Amino acid sequence: MKIRGLAGLALVACVLSFPIAQMSAADYADTETIMKKVNGGKKGLHNQTKQALKASDVNWSDVSKLTKEYAKLAADLPKNKVEKGSKESWEKLAKAYSEEAAKLDKAATDKNLEAATAALGNLGKSCKACHDAHK
Repeated sequence: MKIRGLAGLALVACVLSFPIAQMSAADYADTETIMKKVNGGKKGLHNQTKQALKASDVNWSDVSKLTKEYAKLAADLPKNKVEKGSKESWEKLAKAYSEEAAKLDKAATDKNLEAATAALGNLGKSCKACHDAHK
């Protein structure tokens, strides 16, 4: 009788902890999702933002929507665990990427074409160092 009670209690604890574990994992995007959404070819946020900033009359409302999502995804990157390479390098590079995406979003909010273009360029230049160390 005691064994069944303990087994039942363990089962309840297991079942109750499962949604919590799922919920914490869903609080932020994983690295693969971030990279696909940001760098997914012509439909990726990076390319869409780049094209939108090249327009003769920049639609800042559209650019701002893109950069807000870009910045949110980039902010999720440091929350992920490193799979290859050192944790310190990952934290440094992911944080720098996140900060640069925040600069991009601020530039879009401020309608500052020069700052937005510079931030987007810096984000594009950050790929190789991170991929060399962590991909």
